[in-house]
Amino acid sequence: MSSEKVYTLKHPVQLGGQTVAKVTLGRVKGKHLRAFPASNPTMGDMLDLAAKVMGESGLLLDEMEAEDIAGVCELLGESFQAGPETGSKP
Repeated sequence: MSSEKVYTLKHPVQLGGQTVAKVTLGRVKGKHLRAFPASNPTMGDMLDLAAKVMGESGLLLDEMEAEDIAGVCELLGESFQAGPETGSKP
């Protein structure tokens, strides 16, 4: 199973003289979450987390269209889906 997820931008971004048409999200690790708030994250927090997981500058996300940001955040959210339950309940 691949640990990376690729999102194809619906609205490619011009950045640094290059066109960015796809972004790759790696696995979310503790180092990505260190500064992420445990409750009430803002959109800025989500964008910062997405940039870290993509290994990109926040400038790329700043230039992305809302539709693409939503798609990236949806993929990012899949990393936080609950897994199978283990152990017994009290």
